[in-house]
Formats: sequence, C-alpha cells, structure tokens
Amino acid sequence: MAHGGVIRAMIAVCLEMPDEAIFRLDQRYGSVNVVDWLDGSPILRLLNADPALLTAGESGSSRLYSSA
Repeated sequence: MAHGGVIRAMIAVCLEMPDEAIFRLDQRYGSVNVVDWLDGSPILRLLNADPALLTAGESGSSRLYSSA
C-alpha cells in the first residue's frame, strides 16, 4: 500500500519511462497493480484492478504487487 505517486514512480522506473510521462499512469484509490519479472525483464500484467474482482493464483515468476 502506497501513495499513488510512489506507485507511478515505481512502475515508470520498471518500464523505463521518461520522468515527464509519469502522470500518464492513472492510479485509482485501492487499486491493485502487478509487475512480473521474467528473465530479468519487467512486464506490467495489471494496472488499476479492482481488488474485489481478483482471485488468488500461482506464478513461477517474481511478482510485485502494489496497492494505491
């Protein structure tokens, strides 16, 4: 759980986005974001998901969850 700005910054760094593009990422309150790392490369799997709609799953990759 973090402030939307922190989550935007984290996602922007993972995706190597330029600093001026950070506010192009919408962050809703209470949303869930998922970044997977596969072979050292980040993949944005989920952005702004409603946590009530998510189900638990298994993955063999490294995964970062964040919640705004």
